[in-house]
Amino acid sequence: MNQNKYLKRGLMVLLGISLTASPFAFGQEEEMEEETVYELSPFEVDTSADRGYYAANTISGSRINIALQDMPMPIEVITSEFIEDTGSVDLRESLRYSSGIILTSQSQSDSLEGVPGGVHNGQGATANLTNTTIKMRGFVTESSLRKGYRRQHSSDSINIDRIEVVRGPAALLYGIGNFGGIVNYLPKRPLPYQQTQVTGLIGNDQQYRATLDATGPVNDKLGYRVTAAAEDANHWTDIQNSESFFISPVFVYQPTNKTKITLDFELGTETTNGVGFQAMRARAGTDGDPFEDNEVINQQERLQKGGFVIFDGIDNRTFRLSGPDTYIETDASNILLEIEQNLFDGLDIMAGYNRAESEVDKRDIISNMYNPGVGPPNLRGPITIQPFTDQSGNPVYDNEIGSLPEVPNAVLMYMWGDDNIDTVRDEYKIELTYKFDLFQDSDWLSQNHMLLAGASDLEQRRTTINMASGGQTSDAFLYKDPNDHSIIRFGEGILRDLPPADWDEAVDGVYPENPDGLVGFKPLLTTKSEKTIAKNRGLYAVWQGRFWDDRITTIVGIRDDKSQQDITNYTYENGSETGSTRIAPPAASETTYQYGVSVEVMDGVSVFALTSEGLEPSFDGLRDGYGVPIGATKAESEEIGMKLNILGGKLAATVSAYRLNVKGRSKIDQRGGLWWAPAPAKGRYDPTQPTVYDLGWADISDSNAAYVENKDLWDAAVAAGNVEYVGDAVLLTVLDASGNDTAGAAFMDAMYKYAADGKGWPGWMFKANADLGTPANNAAMDWSADDADWFAGMIAEEESTGYELQLLYSPTDNIQVYFSYANTKRKVIDQGKMPKYPYPQDRWAIWYFPDGNWGLQGVSKEVAYEDPQDTSTWTGGPASTNGEQLDDTPEHDMSLWGSYSFKDGSMDGLKLGLGFDYQSKREYLSGFTAGGDAVTGEDGERIKLYTDTKLMINAMVRYDYSIGEYPAFIQLNVDNLTNDKDLYGYVYETGILWRLQAGITF
Repeated sequence: MNQNKYLKRGLMVLLGISLTASPFAFGQEEEMEEETVYELSPFEVDTSADRGYYAANTISGSRINIALQDMPMPIEVITSEFIEDTGSVDLRESLRYSSGIILTSQSQSDSLEGVPGGVHNGQGATANLTNTTIKMRGFVTESSLRKGYRRQHSSDSINIDRIEVVRGPAALLYGIGNFGGIVNYLPKRPLPYQQTQVTGLIGNDQQYRATLDATGPVNDKLGYRVTAAAEDANHWTDIQNSESFFISPVFVYQPTNKTKITLDFELGTETTNGVGFQAMRARAGTDGDPFEDNEVINQQERLQKGGFVIFDGIDNRTFRLSGPDTYIETDASNILLEIEQNLFDGLDIMAGYNRAESEVDKRDIISNMYNPGVGPPNLRGPITIQPFTDQSGNPVYDNEIGSLPEVPNAVLMYMWGDDNIDTVRDEYKIELTYKFDLFQDSDWLSQNHMLLAGASDLEQRRTTINMASGGQTSDAFLYKDPNDHSIIRFGEGILRDLPPADWDEAVDGVYPENPDGLVGFKPLLTTKSEKTIAKNRGLYAVWQGRFWDDRITTIVGIRDDKSQQDITNYTYENGSETGSTRIAPPAASETTYQYGVSVEVMDGVSVFALTSEGLEPSFDGLRDGYGVPIGATKAESEEIGMKLNILGGKLAATVSAYRLNVKGRSKIDQRGGLWWAPAPAKGRYDPTQPTVYDLGWADISDSNAAYVENKDLWDAAVAAGNVEYVGDAVLLTVLDASGNDTAGAAFMDAMYKYAADGKGWPGWMFKANADLGTPANNAAMDWSADDADWFAGMIAEEESTGYELQLLYSPTDNIQVYFSYANTKRKVIDQGKMPKYPYPQDRWAIWYFPDGNWGLQGVSKEVAYEDPQDTSTWTGGPASTNGEQLDDTPEHDMSLWGSYSFKDGSMDGLKLGLGFDYQSKREYLSGFTAGGDAVTGEDGERIKLYTDTKLMINAMVRYDYSIGEYPAFIQLNVDNLTNDKDLYGYVYETGILWRLQAGITF
């Protein structure tokens, strides 16, 4: 970005000012420490007992500073020293040793919309645009918290003082979302003395990074802290590179010892070039003309069934055909104003306002696929496909594709797209706490009570604009020889400007109508846009009590949420707006609860039990098939555990077991239901009139083998007057107005049987669903997917169970060892039910189509439905997701990091660190695509594939020394010591990574 260089110059100016001011400020340190001592606010965490990796208190579990040992819930604290020792440069990297938190999720059952590279990006659900998406306990969360306020943009580690991970649903204090848990990072705050630290870092792949951390008092009431970072780096794959800049000034003003005002700014910008697909999937079974009737084939979910294309003479691990003109540009800002006031002894109030803005611009190659038999003949060539392989290395093939390892006469066809997402989030909070004690003179009856009452208001406004080549018309496709390994550039390419029938008229690549070749480019035009306003208001109250000489701690909370949405979708043609639709359903309210108790059974040993709930409103306007807005998804969690804090704090541990149940929108399709399910609320079908299908896309001609086989039945329907041609429509009457079969019914039955017998594809029977202007009348006109605003969402039930351990052992001041383990089992309890369609007499509706991937899922009606007359009895047949994992969270995830510090002698100042992360096999292909299609092998059974187990070993060497009177350090971090470059599912490992950094403190 152009502004990036000015931001970097600003960092240098701040650095110069800090260095100039340091000598003067150092003289003030002793004087400032003798000034007034301010009472710690209950809204701030007490870090006075922290040492190294050990943290004694937390703020995230109850919004009030409390000892970790006393909280009846599992909370993990990642301290600043741990972040520094592991060499983490951002929030995500800081979570690498937190077992149960998955940073790269390949689960292809999640939505791939908006993911750079689309289906060709193997990182799946976590490959989002903001670097905040993670998985916890098997559930995806797309936002993190910054001092308790929601944000959706990655943060640089230079600004992070500590990270607190609360596992399990935490709706009580943090509102909507985050079923698996929340990640709340606390930014650095001003220190009462002048200090400036600067660091520089170099790493492999030409990584360069500089940071600044300057803090101190302006006077005895006002303190400041400025953290900043600038970074440039290449990626270990070809072409990709990024540059980023981050700065965060913080000011804390304390006019009295009872009042504190915090003003916190944050500004970040990042540009990553070369984000397009690294490898290409290929669907060997793709055939036909994608331009017939101006239809564009864009079936990314079908491409999920194909293996990767293998390029001869190219390192497929690092190669990027997509070129440097794909990019993601992000500008983000955050401002927080918070006022804390002690009203009188025990009573405190906090009011805060946080505004977060982000603008993301993504240019990418879209609709990219290899297709045989289309495009300019001189660009066609053979491609080799690497099929799926099982854990034994044996190839497996989807039955829709077959086992053809080489596809002849193929061409790469693609378009360009651009997405702009502008998000503004305003969040208000006000919280009142009251603490009081009872019977303090009695060991047995002494009590401490804390009451917290709060209110929050969140409003998010998001504008999304989608653009595509030529408005994504079929003649905007560009073509490329599959054996041409030159990178793709924006604004260049071979464009189809001849009708398909003329492609074969080329002689040696020269076309009669265009002797210079097909060179051209369609400009990007807006295809759709959306404006959404989502609001959430929460009222909550928490009571926390401590009894029996502080041996029993209880927590009880209740929260009431009211959520509403307002969504406007705009449609475009040739880049010009043609219309809009608005959805603004009534506001929905939900109440959630939390109960917990912790009992100290002996000194330093506590047991706890907790039940809590989570909430995620439906903010995308989906309705079920009956027209009722989809309600909130709700989570309920039950957990028991034990905490240790013994040996004078040298051994601290939490072990817990949980069950997390989530009921809400189905996940078997990225939109929350089956794209071919009925939506009876539409009411387009009139059963009192003849039932008529438009077969205009079924190819009623001699080129359709299904038609040829049943031509006599077609002729009989014509003779009976059941066939009518109206423009491009081919209308077939199958039932008369009384619901009786016509001669056309026999033809439709035969065409369905042709497909059911596995003879081939009979053609698309449902043109009227996309073109309601045709005079058709059938039940399939009430299917859900032809109108995104009416998608017939279904309610499903999922469950995650497991147990977790976090342990910190510091036997001496020299040694620190952190170990964590997570066992996670995720499964679908109930995939959800279809709506009941009231007119089962139309037996040719799309939900009865005998397809192997949708419709009847390749089985009979009696198998697909318990009662074929009742669509709500849908079983899923062989494609049922009940009992399936549909998730790639490893069952076993284990991490360890240890360090040893030399405190005296000739090696004084030396610190060594060593760690590892182990993950058991992961189900990277669940047997379903993002569109809900089943992926089945040649034996008809679903294909489920697993990665190998993975062990990542990392190390650190650090040396602290002095340059004159100034502390300095040099540190080397080496990750992936074994130089693992293997393919795990769809993602290659990075190979060895090293970073060398040095810093000095003034």
